[in-house]
Amino acid sequence: MLNQLVAELREALGIQYKQDIQVASSALGQTVLGTYLESRLGSGMGIDANTHTNVDTYIRLGDDCAAIPDGNGYLLLAAEGMWPLLVETEPWFAGWCAILVNVSDIYAMGGRAIAVVDAIWTQSPDQSQPLWAGMMAASRAFNVPIVGGHTNGHSPYSALSVAILGRANALMTSFNAQPGDTLLLITNLRGKPHPKYPFWDAATDANPQQLQEDLAILPRLAEAGLCDTGKDISM
Repeated sequence: MLNQLVAELREALGIQYKQDIQVASSALGQTVLGTYLESRLGSGMGIDANTHTNVDTYIRLGDDCAAIPDGNGYLLLAAEGMWPLLVETEPWFAGWCAILVNVSDIYAMGGRAIAVVDAIWTQSPDQSQPLWAGMMAASRAFNVPIVGGHTNGHSPYSALSVAILGRANALMTSFNAQPGDTLLLITNLRGKPHPKYPFWDAATDANPQQLQEDLAILPRLAEAGLCDTGKDISM
């Protein structure tokens, strides 16, 4: 049973596509050294010079978000590009998910979302309307504003990418995982399968206040010192 599950997961496209991350890893390495931060101190970056003056300060790459030391907490940055087939066949849902997956990344690291920006390419301006409708619906549901981005309505193809900014007072990071940790799956079972794709939809018809209250559990766990490790497994 377990061997069969492992074999099926290895063949899943979502897992196979993760191999592409190795290209970025080879180009960027595993960390950004503190010298990059030091050169920006006092330039509006928001880093407290009194607490982050050590040249050994660094950002570890490869988690759900980049966690940038900022005073007594962390700025969180993340971005997601949407599956092209979903953009073409289910544009409203693709727009919704573009916000959802970014919000999930922020909260999975113990943060709270601040705002998102988007980049949209479509073959005509009208073709972008369902993408916008989905993004705006999710923006309202999660109370995360869309504050800018890039729009191209004369592209030979359709594509959508969204980036997000958040902040964590206490960080949950997969880099803290240790053998023997107690594993806890946090999920919302109040939903239904998507009719066409292997997605569990627990958000599009949910009460926005309930969604926001559910997500708020994660930073509260981190700030209470009850959890310092996390990983987003949504979508």
